[in-house]
Amino acid sequence: MDLTVEQLDKVDRKYFLDYQTDVILEEARLNVIEKSIRVGITFCEAMRAVRRRMLGLGNLLHTSVNENVAKSFIKDCKQFCKLYDVAGASDVKELEVWNVSENRKETAFEIDFTRQNNFIKVFSSNPDAIRGEGGEVNIDEITSHKRGDDMLQAAGGRTMWGYPLNIWSSHKGMNSPLNRLIKEQRALGAASRWKIKTVTIWDALNAGLLEKISEVTGAVMTREDFIADTKAAVGGEDAFGEECECRPRASGAQAIKWQYIDLAKRPLFLLRKAIEGDESFDVGNWLAPLVGPLRAMQKAALGYDIARTGHLSAVPIFGNDGTGWTLLALLTMHKRSFRKQFEAICEIMRAVPNLMAAGDATGLGMQTCEDLTAIFGDRFLGVNFGADKTEIGTKMVKVFEDGRIRLPEAREHEDIQFDLAAIQIADSTGKLTRFEETQNPINKLSHCDIAWAIGLALFRGESGLGFGVW
Repeated sequence: MDLTVEQLDKVDRKYFLDYQTDVILEEARLNVIEKSIRVGITFCEAMRAVRRRMLGLGNLLHTSVNENVAKSFIKDCKQFCKLYDVAGASDVKELEVWNVSENRKETAFEIDFTRQNNFIKVFSSNPDAIRGEGGEVNIDEITSHKRGDDMLQAAGGRTMWGYPLNIWSSHKGMNSPLNRLIKEQRALGAASRWKIKTVTIWDALNAGLLEKISEVTGAVMTREDFIADTKAAVGGEDAFGEECECRPRASGAQAIKWQYIDLAKRPLFLLRKAIEGDESFDVGNWLAPLVGPLRAMQKAALGYDIARTGHLSAVPIFGNDGTGWTLLALLTMHKRSFRKQFEAICEIMRAVPNLMAAGDATGLGMQTCEDLTAIFGDRFLGVNFGADKTEIGTKMVKVFEDGRIRLPEAREHEDIQFDLAAIQIADSTGKLTRFEETQNPINKLSHCDIAWAIGLALFRGESGLGFGVW
């Protein structure tokens, strides 16, 4: 059916909170939103995309961090087409595009609106793909794009022909493309051509976010509990200030540059399993195909970043044949009891006698690491993560810069790469480098948990303790 503007506005207000409706109805040509994570901006931008196509306002080119996130956005667009029974909206079509920076074929997604003679086309992070197209441009989470400045430049070229440009993102350091743009435009005052909107976690809560979450999920919690859980999930007060209150930290550069992460990628098989809660899982049977190869390695190392609720427990397993470290397996656990996590590590350690391990022995992990050390002696090293974080991070960065690590290149494992890229170097006046965690845009459960578990494995592996002469 064809809806009038008034009808569209009424439908919008039925399904969205006020700040989301404001975004949907925004008509400014240059828009940037600094936002808290997980407040539904991308969701309402999908509605805005459909609404504007229904009103005949031209094509839309949308770019997401990677292919999976792009696919999620186009699915939301299609759901709104169904919800509003949009006349003439096609099914989602898949198109092949070439990503020059990644040197690979990727999939773009498209919905055609035949009645309005326009389309929504959704890409992964690929500045070159949108250069050959015309239309309104969306950039989702620009701070997490591998080529954020190139993406902004390519999108800016579309605006020269009169098309709108919309950017929304949480913060990731003072030096990000998002923060630079906002600072520059705010400095211009009334002369700025940009409409800047801020949506903090407090704005969202005051608009009814917690009630909406309860309505959708059935979970009931107080605002105090929600904030406490969110702070724990993102990694503490500083991270909460940046990612939820829109106060960028004075972070420096990305600790492990994309060029080194990309150089580490290989066409490798990765044995991987994600466990949710206390579901039944036979660790020994899962690991069996790798037991022989791991035992044959000159070195084998395991890292264990321990969590119980908000974060992931991550367990990467590396082998080293003398030429470098290869990620062979990754086990992640979410909301799994410490006892079952402990049992899984024990089974892995017993299956591979030459496996050396390190775990985060601070806070929640203290007792688990003590128990593992009691059983396996110097094969398992409990690490004071707070005291040793600088050394762990520095050693991990060096391994990448030296080209002594191999990671799977398959797209289903891109969250590992983005987790590593999310570690930032904090500005510090001291002599030691300080590292900070930021959000993984691909795997919402991980806040550099996988990356620091990799760091623990490399820290253990590079130390040489227990490996004999190396």
